[in-house]
Amino acid sequence: MKWTQVDISGPNSLEEIAIACLAGVGCSGVQVIRDEDLPEYYDETTGAAGAVRPIQRSRGAESTVIVRGYLPEGANPSDEIRGALSRAFRPGETTVSIGLIEDTGWSKSWRKHHKPIRVGGRIVVAPTWSKVRERTGDIVLRIDPGMAFGTGQHATTRLSLQALQQVITPGCEVIDVGCGSGVLSIAAVKLGARSAIGFDTDCVAGVTAVNNVKINGVEDRVSIRQAPLAPPYPPADVVVANILAGVVVELAPAALACLSASSGVEKRYITSGFTLEQEHGTQSGLEERGLEILQHARLDGWVCFTARPRPAV
Repeated sequence: MKWTQVDISGPNSLEEIAIACLAGVGCSGVQVIRDEDLPEYYDETTGAAGAVRPIQRSRGAESTVIVRGYLPEGANPSDEIRGALSRAFRPGETTVSIGLIEDTGWSKSWRKHHKPIRVGGRIVVAPTWSKVRERTGDIVLRIDPGMAFGTGQHATTRLSLQALQQVITPGCEVIDVGCGSGVLSIAAVKLGARSAIGFDTDCVAGVTAVNNVKINGVEDRVSIRQAPLAPPYPPADVVVANILAGVVVELAPAALACLSASSGVEKRYITSGFTLEQEHGTQSGLEERGLEILQHARLDGWVCFTARPRPAV
């Protein structure tokens, strides 16, 4: 059987958008290939290792990522994908390559790129098929990535998990906006939260998150809602949003409403999904909406804020 292989390549900031593009055109699996995963020679046109042209980058150039998906033979969504990318990137920043390949086991081989990853000392995010060498006190999150964002591999997910480890207190209530795979909601209750509610408007993410909640045995404490965060706002001590720069700023009033409805003392809004270039603008947007940034964390060009409602003067 033959398949259409779709490669979208560009800067690291491309990853989330490319995954969404491939999901939108019907890809049933996505493989993310970073610089360190690439062979010495790579044909950027066909996606084949062993080509005659080596990868060459100028010193200091931003590292790149390739997001790969597969569709049935005959599919050609290049115009649709390029149109979506053009709304977020300048001409020449991204490349879309489409080719026909034989099925040589790709549907399972992508799994080798998803390995257990330790985050912040205590949390281990592991695919459902992998073995984990647990240490005393480890919190293991079993995640089947499916098509949803949040495998623990991406820097923004790791930053958000680190922030949760710092702010979760026993018995607190958590809201996870744009929950994706559900990894942050699951982590919250395993860290000691009484409950977590994950919101996502993506039906694929909703199904994936519900499945991961069951895999981790936390159905009694985590609920997933395929809906936006909207009134009446549920109370929360912690709101986490790992989405995009503009979205986390737009969500600030809703996050503050959730935090205000809580009787807790330590109220926090954790935000990620934006780059170093977007850091200043995002901080300004959050501060203008009544938040005080308590902590900045950075990893691989991505940023995470931990904020609280600005204290009354």
